Amino acid sequence: MSRTLTRRTQELLARQLHLITELEQRQVEPKALGRLFELDHLATRIRRHSDNLLALTGAGPGWRWPRPASLTEVVQAATAATEQYPRVELSPLPEADVAAAEIVDMIQILAELIDNAARFSPPDQPVRVTAGWLVLKGEVKGQS
Repeated sequence: MSRTLTRRTQELLARQLHLITELEQRQVEPKALGRLFELDHLATRIRRHSDNLLALTGAGPGWRWPRPASLTEVVQAATAATEQYPRVELSPLPEADVAAAEIVDMIQILAELIDNAARFSPPDQPVRVTAGWLVLKGEVKGQS
């Protein structure tokens, strides 16, 4: 039952996000555009929490990323799904592509980590996100 209700909620959220995006694209007045962005951000956060509920039921995410994306795009999407996104500073990230099928899960995990970092750090300090290549002992970067 939880899975069904969460999926229905996500369908409504997807429609809402689509409508908000259409309104944002047509809006020229900065103050109204800012308010639409706030609505977009709230709906995105609600979708993230719905995804968490689906994960608890054993289901996959209720939406898919449409194409491969850069690591920077994925981290930016995760940041946008957090409450305190203005505090987040992204360091230059490695140039890496992420397969479309993996992106939603990565966004979920990164958003939770970023949200926790913001929640449990001094409120006047930025939250810095960085990434680098992992080189295991005996392996050379670029080789499997």
